[in-house]
This record gives sequence, structure tokens and C-alpha cells, in this order.
Amino acid sequence: MNTRNPIIATLFAAGLLAGIPVAMAQMPGQAPLDFDQLDRNGDQSVDRDEYLAGKRSRMPDFSFADNDGNGFLSREEMATMLQAMRKKRQGSGQGRMGGTPPTFSDFDRDGNGILTESEFIEARGERIRQRAEQGKPMRGTKNIMEFSGIDRNGDGGVTADEFAAALQRHRMQHR
Repeated sequence: MNTRNPIIATLFAAGLLAGIPVAMAQMPGQAPLDFDQLDRNGDQSVDRDEYLAGKRSRMPDFSFADNDGNGFLSREEMATMLQAMRKKRQGSGQGRMGGTPPTFSDFDRDGNGILTESEFIEARGERIRQRAEQGKPMRGTKNIMEFSGIDRNGDGGVTADEFAAALQRHRMQHR
């Protein structure tokens, strides 16, 4: 247990932090890295050597995560770092046009469970307009999905499963 920080030690003793999962940045094709994987000696803190041994390419430097400057990371510091990384990634619009990924229901205007080309074009245009009005970066528009790429069987309608599969393919192609 990390006795260097009495508050953290007390919370662990009370069992309040013991169950908090801290999953780190995940790269495509890699399993998430969590606090327990980094804490190789099991002392409930991660020192610089442990951090560097398990560091992934998109993880920040140790000093960024070590908020209190004591040379050790607690679960709380790791969680704070992860939250900051997520905010930074979302704020930069990486992989998206500046925010949340679209859902099938965002596009299925009449709610009948089948997305038509006209619904798709209308909803896509509205999403682009909204982001432009919000001043979001529009870097990804050159890689925009086309309806023909979603409607793989060419029947003129897209189901929620086809839509989800198309989004996944699109994300993988444009990482």
C-alpha cells in the first residue's frame, strides 16, 4: 500500500478505491493497460520505472501524471490522467468531426429501422452544418462516408447492424 499519501491509504483501507478500474489508453489491436498491470510489484503505486516499462506510445510522460510530484502514481492520479487524455482526444476531434460518433437513430429520420439514402444525406448534411456552426474543425470531411459504402448489399436500405459495421470499417480505415 502507498503509505506516502495518508488520504489514499485511508481510502484503500476503507475499500473505497480498491474496486476502481483504471484502464489506460488503448491502441488498436492491443488490450487495455490498467493500473494493476503497471503496478508490477503490487505496492498500490506506480513508480517511474514501472510506468516506463508499461508505457504505450500515446501515454503522456510520467511527470504529467504525477500530480503531487512524489515520484509515484496512485490509482486516482492514473484515473485523472486517463480522463485528461480522453478530453484532449475528444476536444481535438481525432477520428471524428469534433465529437460524438453518429448513431443509427441520428440518421433514421422516420424511425422505421431502415436508413434510406435520402435520410442519410439529410442527416449527414445536418451533422456537418452543426459542427461548422460550432466552429469545430472539419478536417475529416475528405474521408466522409458515402451511402454506397454503407449499403454493401445494394438493396437501397441500411439496417442498424449494417450501419454499425460501416462505422467500424470507416474508423479502422482512417486511423
